[in-house]
Amino acid sequence: MVRHMCQVGADLQLTRLLHASVTAAVTARTEAKRGARTGGRTDGGLRPLGWPRPSDVLRLWRVAHLVHVLRPGSDASDAGRSAFRAYEHVLTATFGD
Repeated sequence: MVRHMCQVGADLQLTRLLHASVTAAVTARTEAKRGARTGGRTDGGLRPLGWPRPSDVLRLWRVAHLVHVLRPGSDASDAGRSAFRAYEHVLTATFGD
């Protein structure tokens, strides 16, 4: 039980880290392919320790964060929404689904 709770906590923290990284890159107007390449180095061989796969973190990010950015009533500008969509496409192409 405790192990599962720790795993869920790690998943959520990595999802928040991904969202903060993408938000910072979008704010800095970093092109999606360049930003995703830099952020893609975060696995660091930690997978054997039981950390979630990047594709799992990406899937959680879509549900927990991206949906709020892309919803019609969000505060995000059209350019911001487009940038987040671009990151989502590049990250999906990089890490799969």
